[in-house]
Amino acid sequence: VSYDVLVVNRGNAQDVFAVTAISSRAYAASLSSASLELSPRESQTVTVVLAVPADAAPGRDVITVRASSTLYAEVEDEIAVFTTILPPGPSAVGGSLLEILPLRVHVGVEKDETAGTFDSQISFATSGPVFDGTFSASCTALHPFGSGPVDVTAASLLYRLDTASYAVGNVSQSLTDLVSVSCDGGSIAIDASMVDVSLIAGGSGEETRFGGLLALGPEEAQLGLAYSDRRSEAARWATWTGTAKAEPLDGWIVRAEGGLGTDNGRLGRAGFVGTTIDSDAYFLSADAFSVDTYFPGPRNDTAGIEMSQRLRLTSLSLGLSIRHAWDNVVRDPLVPTLVRDSLGVNLSATPWDEGPTLQTTLELGRRHQADGTPRDDVDALLAYSVTETEGAFPYAFTGRIADHVDRLVATTQRTLTH
Repeated sequence: VSYDVLVVNRGNAQDVFAVTAISSRAYAASLSSASLELSPRESQTVTVVLAVPADAAPGRDVITVRASSTLYAEVEDEIAVFTTILPPGPSAVGGSLLEILPLRVHVGVEKDETAGTFDSQISFATSGPVFDGTFSASCTALHPFGSGPVDVTAASLLYRLDTASYAVGNVSQSLTDLVSVSCDGGSIAIDASMVDVSLIAGGSGEETRFGGLLALGPEEAQLGLAYSDRRSEAARWATWTGTAKAEPLDGWIVRAEGGLGTDNGRLGRAGFVGTTIDSDAYFLSADAFSVDTYFPGPRNDTAGIEMSQRLRLTSLSLGLSIRHAWDNVVRDPLVPTLVRDSLGVNLSATPWDEGPTLQTTLELGRRHQADGTPRDDVDALLAYSVTETEGAFPYAFTGRIADHVDRLVATTQRTLTH
């Protein structure tokens, strides 16, 4: 049995991800690729093949597929894939006709001997097919053990169909490139052939929040309107944007968005244009944006350009990404302007068949003040590896050099890992 899993780099740096797949019944689970080099916003599909023995007992196997960054700590994600082994025939079917959903429980405890403090955490998660869709639920609580009160920090229920999804609890939706909403409430998303609708509403603390998107047209040419509103007794933030998306050629998408926002009566403007090319041999993502200081949203008070691309060949993968952005978009003379520049290069090559894979990643980042309080610091990361996964003697050698340089006070901190 084979499954396709999509891995997306949602960060802003070149990265290398290690992919693993583990079967709950200890069946053999193989991967089409155990390592992925991804530029920012790039995605690749990994095929997981599960070998189910001919004499397998009826029941359900759970494959846990995890993608973990090899360059940045705690950057990872995982999903559970369910395989049902059926009984031998209708005459032998017995037991409950209800769906059976495996439950995963994670418990963590921590004690600080120096401070004498004790902390704990517990989380529950379940997911599986129900009727014609997929149902999932999760809950996380802090301090379940000890004297402190139990604090439920996250809880959600999600039901997903082919063209629609429904969620309640801690919900979040990125409606467009400029508009997103997170709250404790509910959300609905419908993706039909000629219309896309997204609604989310709820609260967070003393605020009430609402957001919506309506887009009309086929995938090749689509126009939409997005709105978000966040208000409390003393303040209000709101945005209105118009969106346009077109796919002139297969694998080439162009997006544009513009709108107005208010931050407690102060007006802000925002504009965005971006394009994506995704083919077997080449990937490109390029954006240009300007979002005023008083425009609420994920890109609030940021302007600049960003670009990432990758050449994908059989034995060679070359990625390049650049970003130049600054804040204080309204140019308030009383506020310093911080400029951020970054450059990333990733190279992976297999020089000869069935030989080792050579990999290197370079990330450079600089933050400096254009005015006001002086600041100028640079971060540099060089990572490299030689890996051989086949043959009688599989091996891997990895290393990284991380530097943080403060150019104003002339100090450098270096970390070496091999």
